Amino acid sequence: MNMVSGRRNMLLTLLTAVTVLLLFSSCSIQQYAVNRISDALTGEGSSQVFMGDNDPALVGDALPFAIKMYETLLQQNPEHLELIETTGSLYIMYANGFIQTPAELSEPEEFESKFDAYSRAKNLYLRGRDMLGRALELRHPGILKAVESGEEVERYAAELEMQDVGLVYWYAAGWFAAASIDSFDMKIGFRLPAVLTLLNAVYRLDPDYSNGSIEELFISVYASLPQGMGGDVEKAEKAFARAVEIQQGSSAGPYVSLALSVALPAQDVERFIELMEKALEIPVEEYPENILLNTIQQRKARWYLDHLDDFFLL
Repeated sequence: MNMVSGRRNMLLTLLTAVTVLLLFSSCSIQQYAVNRISDALTGEGSSQVFMGDNDPALVGDALPFAIKMYETLLQQNPEHLELIETTGSLYIMYANGFIQTPAELSEPEEFESKFDAYSRAKNLYLRGRDMLGRALELRHPGILKAVESGEEVERYAAELEMQDVGLVYWYAAGWFAAASIDSFDMKIGFRLPAVLTLLNAVYRLDPDYSNGSIEELFISVYASLPQGMGGDVEKAEKAFARAVEIQQGSSAGPYVSLALSVALPAQDVERFIELMEKALEIPVEEYPENILLNTIQQRKARWYLDHLDDFFLL
């Protein structure tokens, strides 16, 4: 049995266990079972069932069921912080990798389906963000009101702890991803500086979080925000250099992100091509923990290189 099929069998076993255990009539037995399964599904290495798979279509088909299964567990265990984080982050990952990205890579004449996909992706980004926000509120009552009002954000940022790093990272990712789809949604836009304050706070706690994931998010955040809201292309460049340093050639993400968020707006076609080709040089199979993400990012790089005429005046 290979590693991928083993992971699939493990997931199938867990799904079956959830289905059976949720049918128990004894509340105490059911709650114990739900707690144990929640812990198992959110434990170290659990994400590799998805991230280590080299078939994006398979993962894309499986994720909606997995997400709803996690939500079923959340109904039974609504304050399980790790389960909230996992469920919220899966919504955001699914929206990005399997709704927004395919729409982004569709042809211009597919405008209506592209618009519908973007609307759906935004909705799921916000759904995931709201779940993660609920977890943050459980840990820091009043933090969501601070983000909404823009007041006392620094105080809450100073209270964040290592346990909050993943929650804040994915919470911020949901905000910024939704903003990238609809830059005219002022309800989102006006709150991004407060979200960035929280993200910077957890970055100071764990700058290498998840193999440089915060740095990778900073690339697009700093490149896309207006200067008055914290945007800074120089900071985006520094985040790129730092992400590449941390990841040591294991991820195509920083190259694709800098190409799209900095080189493309600057109409620097030579640098754009160089960055996308660097992304394609990543040996996907050598980094099993990144197979899914690298596969998706390399597909994106190939598509953009094949459509240069649509984005640059050559």
